[in-house]
Amino acid sequence: MATEPEISQAFHHSSDDDEEEDEVVEDGEEENSQECKTMSGRCGPRLGTRWSLGRVLDPRATWIREWNRVFLLVCATGLFVDPLFFYALSISDTCMCLFVDGWFAVTVTVLRCMTDALHVWNMWLQLKMTKRSYEVGSGGGEGSRVHNGSARTVALRYLKAKKGFIFDLFVILPIPQVVLWVAIPALLERGSTTVVMTIFLIMFLFQYLPKIYHSVCLLRRMQNLSGYIFGTVWWGIALNMIAYFVASHAVGACWYLLGIQRAAKCLREQCRETKGCGLRILACEEPIYYGTTSLVRDRARLVWGDNKQARIACLDNDDNFDFGAYKWTVQLVANESRLEKILFPIFWGLMTLSTFGNLESTTDWLEVVFIIIVLTTGLLLVTMLIGNIKVFLHATTSKKQAMQLKMRNIEWWMRRRRLPPLFKQRVRNYERQRWAAMRGVDECEMIRNLPEGLRRDIKYHLCLDLVRQDLLARTPFLTELGICGRLFSDSGNWMFLNLEFLRYVETLKLCSNFFPRYPTTLRGVKFPANIRRLTLKYTGIEWEEISVLGMMLPNLELLKLERHVAWGQQWATTDGGFPRLKFLKLKELNVERWITCSGHFPSLQHLSLEWCQHLKEIPSSLGDILTLQMIEVNYCGFTVVESVRKMKQEQESIGNNWLKVLIRGKRWAL
Repeated sequence: MATEPEISQAFHHSSDDDEEEDEVVEDGEEENSQECKTMSGRCGPRLGTRWSLGRVLDPRATWIREWNRVFLLVCATGLFVDPLFFYALSISDTCMCLFVDGWFAVTVTVLRCMTDALHVWNMWLQLKMTKRSYEVGSGGGEGSRVHNGSARTVALRYLKAKKGFIFDLFVILPIPQVVLWVAIPALLERGSTTVVMTIFLIMFLFQYLPKIYHSVCLLRRMQNLSGYIFGTVWWGIALNMIAYFVASHAVGACWYLLGIQRAAKCLREQCRETKGCGLRILACEEPIYYGTTSLVRDRARLVWGDNKQARIACLDNDDNFDFGAYKWTVQLVANESRLEKILFPIFWGLMTLSTFGNLESTTDWLEVVFIIIVLTTGLLLVTMLIGNIKVFLHATTSKKQAMQLKMRNIEWWMRRRRLPPLFKQRVRNYERQRWAAMRGVDECEMIRNLPEGLRRDIKYHLCLDLVRQDLLARTPFLTELGICGRLFSDSGNWMFLNLEFLRYVETLKLCSNFFPRYPTTLRGVKFPANIRRLTLKYTGIEWEEISVLGMMLPNLELLKLERHVAWGQQWATTDGGFPRLKFLKLKELNVERWITCSGHFPSLQHLSLEWCQHLKEIPSSLGDILTLQMIEVNYCGFTVVESVRKMKQEQESIGNNWLKVLIRGKRWAL
């Protein structure tokens, strides 16, 4: 069963034997490389031995990790597809003979070929992928480089590894396809109806069990690389449920195949007691049947199809023959509904594995072994499934329970000390904000035991509260503040939630070092109340939230919105948004439409637009602002220039001659 251990535990896992051998090979290659550099001054492949494999891939690259997750689901799909081959075998209800469902066999074969094609693509990636990556610098990620040998060395290592190319090739060999399309029709033509199922089951397990081990190895490799698979607890539960469902499906398919074998055995005994019945009659004239309506002209087959005694004993009910654990398959072996054939064995597998059902068995050794394996597998799977889900749910709920216990203790303490209601509410709000920000994760505790240099780099990279405590808390009388770096998390939550303790800051500039993938939110962010000048750049918030900045900052007089400050192509301001704003600058924005009126900027004096190539026009209502003195347009679109000129003409026509317009640009400079 798949589990997702914590990251801190993943790096302490011991490596497999093949990885240890790879380390020895790597050390040997590095020593040979040093000798080559010492003797000849340079190292490289000999002439005429170039490999066209491209560059070496880093297993820690983002797209490689995403592909590994997709390939894990592909492996699960392959484990689900392989047992479907068993359902291609069926017994004709009219002729009481065994045949292969042609169209169903074609469908399953196509699905198997699709999963095998993705396996081949993964083999090609593994041929170019190094075992380990070494990152240069503290950033890693895109800046990391792979120093683990050339492409030829990496490919040879994969070809020679125990769990490398040969193992990957074995799990995609077309063994079920060959058995279904070649071996089974040949056996049916000879009349070997009961041997068909035995050979099919043996060849299936011969490849299916290594295929399960191959998926487990992929899980371990993904955990060793990153410490987790999908990164969430619910995905861990889902992986365990998928594994349990696939196991039930495989057990149910084997149960169906052995049930057909028991029904074929019953028909064989009835055939021996019937005069003129040969064993070849138990196999249909067309071993692979595609639903044709050709008439059966063989008189012996017609007589066998009308044998009511054999039909009652083997196909109609399970009372006249000892089917043992396969008695429920009597209603499936001759059923024409493919969906019922697949779903009912899955139900039987789930029921047997989870409840250890009361199975009736005969003394047949194969049946007894099958039941023992099923019950033992069910015991292990249920134990691991319940244990893993319990661990995952505990990881989800333990922090919440700890938070609830902490809040109860805080409430008791506040009642004990008789704190005023205002203080109580502030304490509750603080704890709720901490929980909403980090969901109970104590970042200080996580990085406290790290080396000093690494701890300093993490503080600088993440801009956590520790940086503010070290720097901002020591400068309470700061009047100007600029923060440039990582301002928000990957989920879009701002890391600087509370800056209101900086009471003397009047100028604030926020500039992110990257543009977020999704819109960020200012919900919960508290700015200093005395801010008069604000600059935002690469913040990626919604235009609706920018419209309420004036209400959040009542003393705001200067606002600069620069490059990628917000998501969207339309900015619609609201009433009372910027009551004291005097200077507004829009620079390199992707906004196309600006909807506002003079009442939204009642104190605006200077409007500046720079490189707003997407903006169509300036709202004409801005000309009605009595305090507006200057409109500056630098390198904007032609329609913006025309709208400004039209606004100026309208204001001059009503006697407003104090409005100045300054236009700069290669084509429209005055």
